[in-house]
Amino acid sequence: MSTEGKQGVEGITEQDIAELGQYPLPDHTLADALRRLLDAGARAVGLDIHRDIPIGPGSAELDTLLRDESRVIAVYLFGTRRDQRVPGPAALRDTER
Repeated sequence: MSTEGKQGVEGITEQDIAELGQYPLPDHTLADALRRLLDAGARAVGLDIHRDIPIGPGSAELDTLLRDESRVIAVYLFGTRRDQRVPGPAALRDTER
């Protein structure tokens, strides 16, 4: 079945986290999930998880994927005060993503 033109939302539930047994998700788990979405044909993936510090193992893998894959866009939190800000992943700094 073709998914062209279709939109979808994938998420991480509390049950998913309980089954994994840890939070925050390690970078290799996050990289694997992103890779699966991209390999399934996602035109864009919005990463709505603050990832301003590495959560090993797998940080180099996640950084490479974020740098190399233009279909991934990550959130960051900005505020009027510096202590309210949460930057996006370091691999995406100085980019439009």
